[in-house]
Amino acid sequence: MSSRVTADVRALVLHPTEALVLTVEGVLPSATTSKNVQDGAGVPDLFAFLVPEKLRFLRRLAFTFERTAPDAWHLEGTFALEAAGECLALGAWTPIDALGETDAAFARLAFAPDERIPWWRRGWLREALAWLDGALEALGERREGDPTFVRSWQISALYRVRTTDGTRYLKAVPSFFARESRVTRWLHELHTSAAPAVLAARGDTLFLMASAGDRSFGEEDALSLARHLAAVQRLTETRHADLLALGCARRSLADLAADVHALLASDPLLSVGDLSAADVAALRALEPRLIEACERLAASPIASTVVHGDLHAGNVMFDGSIPTLLDWSDAALGFPFLDANPAYFLAKEAPREAEDAMRDAYLQAWTNVLPLPDLRALHADATLLGELHRAVSYVKFIAPHVPDPAEWADAHVWHLKRALELARLSDAPLPTRGAAAGTD
Repeated sequence: MSSRVTADVRALVLHPTEALVLTVEGVLPSATTSKNVQDGAGVPDLFAFLVPEKLRFLRRLAFTFERTAPDAWHLEGTFALEAAGECLALGAWTPIDALGETDAAFARLAFAPDERIPWWRRGWLREALAWLDGALEALGERREGDPTFVRSWQISALYRVRTTDGTRYLKAVPSFFARESRVTRWLHELHTSAAPAVLAARGDTLFLMASAGDRSFGEEDALSLARHLAAVQRLTETRHADLLALGCARRSLADLAADVHALLASDPLLSVGDLSAADVAALRALEPRLIEACERLAASPIASTVVHGDLHAGNVMFDGSIPTLLDWSDAALGFPFLDANPAYFLAKEAPREAEDAMRDAYLQAWTNVLPLPDLRALHADATLLGELHRAVSYVKFIAPHVPDPAEWADAHVWHLKRALELARLSDAPLPTRGAAAGTD
């Protein structure tokens, strides 16, 4: 999303123990910001003037966005926050029944959250911090101050924690992502910069990680990151049983072909978002080519490895020149090249030579299996199929499990449109729109 953002934000601040909501002159408090608040980042700070103690983020209740210019967006959202105490600097505690119909519905939702998302519940953070302090004590560390809220949504909550030994991260995930802490720990033990170190865990859904560095990805890191990803993946070629035991799904190319067919045959899944009728026709006409690409990859001698599933520049951190891969919630056993799309790391205006160099740096790790030209051909297929892999992840592995699937209803569409764009840019052209529609 563009950095030019205006956001109108409302806060539903919950009393810590009673079924009361903070109102100012009878309505929910509101604020305007130029920051992207989609995942809640910065929202508690917008309303810090209301209470003497720090507000705690609970959840997003409603959110819309629209493009107002080619490089500008307007956002509107209502977010639930929790007051640490009952003292107020402004406003009054108000019963739910005194709110308007829409806000009363929001309040009832906030006071009775879905049990699948524990961090939506009042008191959860206090309980999590009590566990954290015990875990830090066992490590010989102490927490310094309150944690910093980083982001929260239906599939995770993340806090940055300052301790006597440095920066740590506290992450919570729902049970359907329970594999993340296990996979992260295992990968770090396999290769120390494959994933952050997991320092402690409470079950599989709350865990403490070491910092992976303080520098984000820059385009000068492209070649070293590509080599690093390849090295990590090749280490897992003979560890299929371990990955499956950790909870990774086996996402074979035959499975992908079947999932692509089901996705492209679904009118409901292709009638959301901004897919046009022409887009839908073109996607369906593309299916034979996608299936053939799956078959070519499956017939190749490239072994299955761990697949990250959502690798992009934001999921990498650097400690000096050493990269670490973050956020393994979508980890699976599959075709490795699906992860290696340079477009997820390089600027849109980057020259083709930069993409080719990153691709070849990655593929070099497999030149003992196939010649580089053959690997490039497989990579071209995998780049296209990678968009379908990501689309299927939303449709099959996320939306069916979250309490509010409507929030993810069109998440796959962006990847389908990217697949169309890739197909149109590649050497093998898409059928014409007339052919896609069944005409001469």
